[in-house]
Amino acid sequence: MWGFAREERGVAYLSVILLTTLLFAWVTFQLERVVQHHQTVHDDTAMIQAQYAAESGIEYMRSILRDQGDVDPLTVTLQTGEAAVEVVRRDPLRIRAVGRVGPNVQQTVTVELDPDTFEVVKWMRQTE
Repeated sequence: MWGFAREERGVAYLSVILLTTLLFAWVTFQLERVVQHHQTVHDDTAMIQAQYAAESGIEYMRSILRDQGDVDPLTVTLQTGEAAVEVVRRDPLRIRAVGRVGPNVQQTVTVELDPDTFEVVKWMRQTE
């Protein structure tokens, strides 16, 4: 009917099946890469938000210490997460804040402050 010999039709069918299989495998691989990239971006964003929450807590504690001189541990709630902040030591003056975003992502920031000016002398971050 089409001018193909019977053997050539079999080769054409086999070629179509092989090409379809390769295309399916390539599409599957690309979709997996997109999903992994999306998860990586989500995780990185959450880590940055947790760090910003911790740094916001540090700044809030610095302003309270500057104005009032003494403060109890506090929790700063932000739109993206929260930070638990406390004075760890008095000499030298150290503040630690643990920023949390969701149940699994947190960043801990500890700063050492000049006791007279409350300027940051030393800044340390710990990923957990």
